[in-house]
Amino acid sequence: MAVQLAQFTARAAALAAFACLSACSGTLLANKPVALAPPSQSVAAADQALASAAEQRAALEQQYYETELVCAKKFLVNACLDHAKEIRRAGLAQVRAIEVEAGHYKRLAAVEQRDRELAQAELDEQAKQAARAAEPPKPVAPLVDTPKPKPHAAQDRVADHAAKLQRAAVQEQGGAARRAANALAFAQRVKDSEQRQRDVADKKAAKAAKAAKAIEDEKADKARQENELKERAATH
Repeated sequence: MAVQLAQFTARAAALAAFACLSACSGTLLANKPVALAPPSQSVAAADQALASAAEQRAALEQQYYETELVCAKKFLVNACLDHAKEIRRAGLAQVRAIEVEAGHYKRLAAVEQRDRELAQAELDEQAKQAARAAEPPKPVAPLVDTPKPKPHAAQDRVADHAAKLQRAAVQEQGGAARRAANALAFAQRVKDSEQRQRDVADKKAAKAAKAAKAIEDEKADKARQENELKERAATH
């Protein structure tokens, strides 16, 4: 009878001590807000933050595994495991906040880099077009006439004048054709440039919409995490 009474007293004391520890730990976890991840300042810093988050995640999992082994030896196994799970969940929430922020920064940095490359390509193309437009037209090779016997001076003058008129007409036709071709080519380049500008504007709009959606998703994720913390705090 004395042995049974002693065992009952020991179990009651252990139950009271663990309940106090769980209640106190639960209160601390519930009152402690999830730390916001510090903003990344560069892609290298974001990569470092992701690597550190991966290490923290692995450490939390290892700690939870070791705690499971300890809880298995305790009288109130389920309560001990619940407390270990809550600590693990809170730690993973902080790790997730770091991963979300770093991943969001890297996505925005990639979009901005792509926009800069497109803008630079557009500037290079415009410079090439301006250089081509400023080039003088290529000279037309003059027609070489084969000397012919000139029986009379008057006939020679008439023939020379006719040849000059013919050369002038040929040159005028060639110049008109070149001017028309240059005008068509310039109009096509202007059209292509306007299309590229529209493409860049569409991509920027899509990027802004994607970034806004990512921010909204991140806010929703944080709100969901806070609600889960509040619900868990209310149940403890």
